[in-house]
Amino acid sequence: MTQDADTQSAEITCFVATGDAAFAKTCGLDEALAAIDQPDTRVWINLLAPNQSDLIPIAQKLNLHELAIEDVFSTQSHAKIEPYTGHLFCVIPALNLTTPDDLFDVVNLNAFLGRNYLITAERAALPAVDSAKAWMVRSSESIRRGPDFLFYLLLDGIVDEYLELTDQMNDQVDGLEERIFGKSDNSVSEAIFELRHKAAWLRRLISPQREILNILTNRPHEFLSGDTQLYLRDVYDHVQRVRENSEIFHDLLQGAMETYLTLVANRTNDVMKLLAAVGTVVLPINVITGLYGTNFEVLPGANNPYGFWILCSAIILSATTMPLVFRARKWF
Repeated sequence: MTQDADTQSAEITCFVATGDAAFAKTCGLDEALAAIDQPDTRVWINLLAPNQSDLIPIAQKLNLHELAIEDVFSTQSHAKIEPYTGHLFCVIPALNLTTPDDLFDVVNLNAFLGRNYLITAERAALPAVDSAKAWMVRSSESIRRGPDFLFYLLLDGIVDEYLELTDQMNDQVDGLEERIFGKSDNSVSEAIFELRHKAAWLRRLISPQREILNILTNRPHEFLSGDTQLYLRDVYDHVQRVRENSEIFHDLLQGAMETYLTLVANRTNDVMKLLAAVGTVVLPINVITGLYGTNFEVLPGANNPYGFWILCSAIILSATTMPLVFRARKWF
């Protein structure tokens, strides 16, 4: 359900599952908040692009901590987990796929996990949240297993996007290797630096999430069942894989940059060798032509009818002998 309080009001979607019902019911915010007090009921409330007024009734009803509410609207919030009285608060950064040109833009999934409810808020649409909403429409199994299991599904969807990103980066690294050993391409160094920056950014972003999942999987909590923690371990493994891949990319790109610079230096040396060889071949020719281009009245052979051809022969002999000497010494 979507409600518009004002021009900047959030898109609020509420699901309520009661008992063993096959489907979760969509409802309004007031009905969802009232259902939280009912026995054998599980509730998920999602707020897309919320403002302060959207969270006031929820915070008052569930006694959400004011520091957690502040984190929801903070632009400086990083991945974190905070246990409060009556609920667990988590901030999980997710890739903002709505701005593909700006990879470094992330959207925080803010989650309040309680005994029988899950409240989530994000400033932009997330595929993991949209997928969970689609599951809820088809079946209530995900929330019937508990709000903590739904929380796991959201985390799993977010981490899967990071895995897809590492797959794309792996293809880009492979493409760089072909470009490095192919024809000279001045844009290779820029591409390497861009990928290194991306790998470093990914490592910084995923490291705190690894710590959060380590806490979620290994520390008992009243709002996380043992079964859900087993599933969260799988997400932890995926996060660990993303971090390891980012470190591998960083090392590979470091080696790629060193290889590229070495190849550039080798190509430069080859050019310098060629220019030096040309200069060496031309040098005796310049000496001969310069000597006989002087203004002295008497030059040896100047009056000889074959003098010009002798001079040309000397030039040709010099021009052909020098390359043969270079080749005999294996300089080329």
